[in-house]
Amino acid sequence: MSTTRFSHDVHDPVGKGDLRPAPDDAPETTAKRFGGPYANDRYDQPGAGDETQTSASRLDRSGAEYPLTRLGYLGLIPFGFGAGIAWLSPWLVAPGLALTIATGTLAYGGIIAAYMAGIGAGGLLGQNRPGVMTYLSGMIATLVAWLMIIPDGYFFLSIAPVWRVVGLFAVFVYLYARDLQLAVAGTWPDWYARLRFRLTAWVVIALVALGARLLLWGLI
Repeated sequence: MSTTRFSHDVHDPVGKGDLRPAPDDAPETTAKRFGGPYANDRYDQPGAGDETQTSASRLDRSGAEYPLTRLGYLGLIPFGFGAGIAWLSPWLVAPGLALTIATGTLAYGGIIAAYMAGIGAGGLLGQNRPGVMTYLSGMIATLVAWLMIIPDGYFFLSIAPVWRVVGLFAVFVYLYARDLQLAVAGTWPDWYARLRFRLTAWVVIALVALGARLLLWGLI
């Protein structure tokens, strides 16, 4: 049984719904004439001049780049929210609430830093590098992030909020530098290095904004 293929009016492909049988050479002819998304949609083939873009789109959505990019940008929301609330106080937000949200933002930053340190440790493990120092630096970064988010008075330790921000700032910058080295060595793909730069830049901007507001409040 032969399969009947259809093509539709390219001037109004959705509105008219005028379907009519297409000749056998319709895929090739349509692609040559229009070279755009219509041929690609109907026959699952890239039109002329659209092959590179279609392949890139499929790679983005089928690989790790697309989900990690979306999750990465979603993960920036608490940083921006915490910094924004801090600067809205005391005019639109009560100081007590702003400080509570700032504390939560720092705690969230410590968790994200520990997560990024773990991803980097996995990359080093994939290279099968010997030596304790290869893995110790990431563990130290995680411990520093933990110290920056523990409550005051824990083991008689008290750290001013501004210095907590500075500590997390240093941890994120270090983790980015380590991941950049992994990308240069070929462990991480190039797109991941670019993504890490963008995400780290926004985190650093948010931390600087939050730290500046805490400094103006005299919490040092």
